[in-house]
Amino acid sequence: MKDETYRKDVAVVRENLIARNLWPLFVRICSEHFTRPPEVLAGSRMKKAAAARHHFIAVVRWSLGLSYPEIGKMLGGFDHSTIMCAERKWERVLADRFALSFPLLTPREDEPPERTQDTLVLPSIIA
Repeated sequence: MKDETYRKDVAVVRENLIARNLWPLFVRICSEHFTRPPEVLAGSRMKKAAAARHHFIAVVRWSLGLSYPEIGKMLGGFDHSTIMCAERKWERVLADRFALSFPLLTPREDEPPERTQDTLVLPSIIA
């Protein structure tokens, strides 16, 4: 019974992506992360599947400008806060890998400002 529900949800999400012409992009991102699309669409918590999902969410958000709820619905009912968290995680991955800074990458309120040697570096929002 559970397998039937799983397959139905994956099929619906796949159809949503095909309708928006995003399926080829999704398959390409999954292959870059060495995972299969059904694992990513089913909400798997495996590291590779989650990374591929976060990557896809960030690319769709940045290129199409869809709202967080729209992306969540398109991917099968994820909450908007999950989509926001995924985008933020992918920004941090890129920032760590390539020493990039994004205008969207903002420090959280509960994070203290960074100190470098004797100077205080203020977050970009305050400066």
